[in-house]
Amino acid sequence: MIPRSLPVIDQPFPDESLYGFVLRMSGRNRLAGMTWVLAQLGRRSITRLGESDDRMIAHLFGADPAAVNRMVARGRWVDGTHVHWIRGHEFTRPYLLRLARPQWCPLCLAEHGYARAVWDFQLATACHVHGVQLLERCPQCTRLLRWQRRSLLNCICGRSLAAVPTTLAAPAAVAVAAWIAAHLDANADPNIAISALGTVSGWSSIAQGLSVDGGMRLLYAAGLRRDGGHRVGPGEARAGLTTAECRDLCGRAIERLLRAQADLSHEDKAHLRAQFHLPALMALAVDGLDEADRQMARSMLEAGLAVTSPKGRFDRGGIHAQLSIPGL
Repeated sequence: MIPRSLPVIDQPFPDESLYGFVLRMSGRNRLAGMTWVLAQLGRRSITRLGESDDRMIAHLFGADPAAVNRMVARGRWVDGTHVHWIRGHEFTRPYLLRLARPQWCPLCLAEHGYARAVWDFQLATACHVHGVQLLERCPQCTRLLRWQRRSLLNCICGRSLAAVPTTLAAPAAVAVAAWIAAHLDANADPNIAISALGTVSGWSSIAQGLSVDGGMRLLYAAGLRRDGGHRVGPGEARAGLTTAECRDLCGRAIERLLRAQADLSHEDKAHLRAQFHLPALMALAVDGLDEADRQMARSMLEAGLAVTSPKGRFDRGGIHAQLSIPGL
């Protein structure tokens, strides 16, 4: 049975998160948060909320079905890998997303009252609007924030999420977040979006022309290892990282990528090579979505790290896809 639309209706903001929109509208209608909405949709958990629910969500809140449809993350299995499409972009590694693990900017919630879609990405650790660090843990109850709560603006313990002290973010973190946000905006140029920050962070010159999937995979390959002695264990590369861990990862990655573009001695290249997660970089050289992604990975391997890169790109839809190099 299709539930009737609610008394308070509205449209999603162009850069609003799907889960954030549902929770925001539930609160405006004085409902029991995400729990009530999931019950109306016949879902037991938020992880089951997906592409088949967009029309029902639009109906409940009186929103444009096309606008809600654009917000949904659509998953498909491709050669044994769960690939997602979000806002017109393909993401080949599920751990690049954090759809069910919210983080937030207190200043955005206080000023604008909605959750941004860019916060749903693993390597977005700063607010590109206010230049502050994103948060994922309530300072009062110390619990990780969850979407299944009663109010978008409050933790389940009652603490206002809009009245939490903020900390300025590093320029590199702001630049990466601005670049991801620009990719999600159909009317923005991601290369122009961070041009002002590029001279400070260095990410602008590195990310030029890369897909958002390729750029985040490059950051993972360069920054996942904390140092040359860190061995990435089975499953560790695919594990969900905390906001703080991702913030440190991005800082390390940009510093290392900039060094790899410099004229280094053989000894320095060997030292830098030990800090990269080479299987991830080699995998990007083989199966990156765009030629720019693959070329950047090959350049980093050959010129920056003095490693012979794999040649060619395996057909992701063909029999040779199973030969692709394991990695991130």
